[in-house]
Amino acid sequence: METKSIVKKIRESFVIRDDAYAIQKNDGSYSCVKDSLTDEVINKHLKKEITIGAYQLDKSNNIKYICFDFDKDTKEDSEQAKKLFDSLKKEGYHPLLEDSGGGVYRRHVWLNIENMQSKDAREWAAGYCRKHEIEPSEFFPKQNSISEDGYGNFVKLPLSINKKTKKFCAILEGDIEHRDKIRYVSRIDENSVDNFSFFEWQTNVKQKQCESDQVLLYVLKNKIEKDCFRNNILFKNMAVLLVFSGLTPQRIIKIARIIVRNCPGTTLASFEGWLKKARSKEFTDFNKNELNAWIEKFNLPIKKYNNVENKELEIISIEDLLTSNIQPPEWLVEDILMKEGVTLIGGEAGCFKSFTGLHIMASLSEGDPVFGHFMCKKQKVLYIDEENGASTLKERLEKLKIGKCLKSPLQGGLSIFNEVKLDTYEGYERLDNAINKFKPDVIIVDSAVRVLTG
Repeated sequence: METKSIVKKIRESFVIRDDAYAIQKNDGSYSCVKDSLTDEVINKHLKKEITIGAYQLDKSNNIKYICFDFDKDTKEDSEQAKKLFDSLKKEGYHPLLEDSGGGVYRRHVWLNIENMQSKDAREWAAGYCRKHEIEPSEFFPKQNSISEDGYGNFVKLPLSINKKTKKFCAILEGDIEHRDKIRYVSRIDENSVDNFSFFEWQTNVKQKQCESDQVLLYVLKNKIEKDCFRNNILFKNMAVLLVFSGLTPQRIIKIARIIVRNCPGTTLASFEGWLKKARSKEFTDFNKNELNAWIEKFNLPIKKYNNVENKELEIISIEDLLTSNIQPPEWLVEDILMKEGVTLIGGEAGCFKSFTGLHIMASLSEGDPVFGHFMCKKQKVLYIDEENGASTLKERLEKLKIGKCLKSPLQGGLSIFNEVKLDTYEGYERLDNAINKFKPDVIIVDSAVRVLTG
C-alpha cells in the first residue's frame, strides 16, 4: 500500500480530532501538541521520525475506535489478547492485533468503528469482556465525556516505534481496511422497545447465558393483567435478568420504569426491592421452568423457553440395589449423627435442646461417649450459636466440663451472634468461607429458627 494510502487509512480509522495530538519522548512519556494533526505529521510517524498518539474523543464525545490494552507483558496476557481478537473476528468484526512495542508480550487489540458515543462504547466493551471472560489491563476510551476545553486520553498509534524500547509497533493480524458498526443500541426509547432482543443476558453468578429474553420483551411491549404478576414470579426473574445483564444501574432503572408502567397496580419501589435482593445475591437463578409455568397458567402469547431440564425419574431394580457396592453408613455418634448426614434435634422450649447440642460438641471434641452411652469418634466441631450468646454459653460449657470431669481444654470453634443466615446466598457464602478457613468435621447450629429468614 502506498504511503499516501496508509496515511489516509490511519486518519479514517484513528483520527477524530485534528486540532491536537500527543508526541512521545525518548523516555516513553508524552506531551500534548496543540497544533493541527496534518497528513505530514502522520507521515513522519509512519517513517519512524516521530511517534504520536491520537486523542480519542471529539468535542461531541464521539469516538472512532476502541483499544483494548494488554499491558502485563506476560505470555498469558498475550494469549488473552489473541482470544479477544479471535472472538471479535468470529462474530464478524474486523479487529487489529498489534504488538504495542512496550515489551515482549504487550498487545493492543483495536476495533475501528463508525462514530459512536464514548459512554456507549465503554459499556459495550466492558460487557463484551465480561461475557467472554477476558481481562485486559484497561481499555480506551477511559472517560464518557470531556469538558469543552479538554482532550481526554489518547492512544499511541500503530506502525511506528516505541521511543523508549526502540521496538516497532507492528500489526500482527488484521488490517485497517474496515470499520465496523457495533451491534449495540445506545439509548432506550421508552415508546419503542423492538430492539431489546439484542441483549445476550447473563443470568447467574457463573455467567451462563439465557438464550432468549422473550418474556422481558413481551412485558416491555404489552400491558400485563394484575393476576399475572401477583405471585411475584415475573418480578423476581426480571430482576435477576437485569442485575446480571451487565447493564449500568441507570439503564436498569429505565427498563424497570417500562416494566412497572405495563404492570398496573405495581410501583417502581416494589420492583426495586426485587432488584436489591438480586444484587445482594439472595437469589441468582433465572428460573425458566417457573416462567414457562407462568406463561402456560395465564395462556400468554409468549414462546416458551427451550432446553429446560425435565429429567425423567431414574428407576433401578431392587436386585441392582442389593448387589451394589454401597457401603453401610459411618456413625460419628452411634445411632445419632451419621457422617455426611444431617441430624435435627427437636422439642418444646426449655427441653434442653441447646444443652444436648453442647454436650454432643464436648463429647466429639474428646471422643467420649455421648451421655456415657453412644460411642463417638473424635471430631473437630464448629458450633454456631444464634440463640444464647457468649455469657450463657460460657456458663453452660463450664458446667459441662465439671459434669464430664474434663481437665484438658475443649477443642472446637464458636460463632456467636454473627447473624448467620443459611437460606441466603450471602449467608451460604459466609459459612462456606468459614468452613474453608476452620475446616471442621461437624457443624452444630443452634437454632434452626434463628438461621432461616422464613
